[in-house]
Amino acid sequence: MQYDISVKFPFPINNPEDAKRALEVMEKILKPLIDEILQRRLIYSFEFRIGNIHCLGVDRNEFIREIFGQTDFYLHRMLCIVCSSIEKDATATLSLLKYENWELKISSPSKDILIALERSYNIAVNETTNPPNKTVAIGTYIDQSQHVSIGGDANNAVIGSNNTVENSGEKSSFWKPILQSLIANWIWWALGIVIAVIVSIAAYLVKLKQG
Repeated sequence: MQYDISVKFPFPINNPEDAKRALEVMEKILKPLIDEILQRRLIYSFEFRIGNIHCLGVDRNEFIREIFGQTDFYLHRMLCIVCSSIEKDATATLSLLKYENWELKISSPSKDILIALERSYNIAVNETTNPPNKTVAIGTYIDQSQHVSIGGDANNAVIGSNNTVENSGEKSSFWKPILQSLIANWIWWALGIVIAVIVSIAAYLVKLKQG
């Protein structure tokens, strides 16, 4: 038994670039089936015209080289056939050709494989017509800065990124304001000790005079 369905191809084949893209879509449809069959072959068949020359071929790379850069190119038919090395018959066949519009005929002796390929076709078409969005940042500022408050005052906060700090248009080390704050605290602590020592010495001298 042989089963087949015909589906509309997502874009027309007007030039060599379209033909190469169509071949990649057909290979994407067959990829799940190829991955499941360990010993498999992928056979190609190409029928096309360049100018007044009618061409037939079965080599993928030769086909792409032959049509590259051609301006008077017309594709008649393109086939991708999956064959197992054990079984001589084709496991699945994709045939792309033009009637009124470009149609893809999917054939297989297995109804289950045909259903799976139809599902794979829908996924491939969706990916072809709706490619993933590429995030492009245009005029967007992403705040990855680090905020360090000095003296508990938010107005004295410094802002920086990647261990650098921007303050009043100047860049300095991320650690500089922290060290400045610690040094200031040490100075006040040292001055407090000095003042305490001076007061103690003065009190001692006064006590000696009174004694």
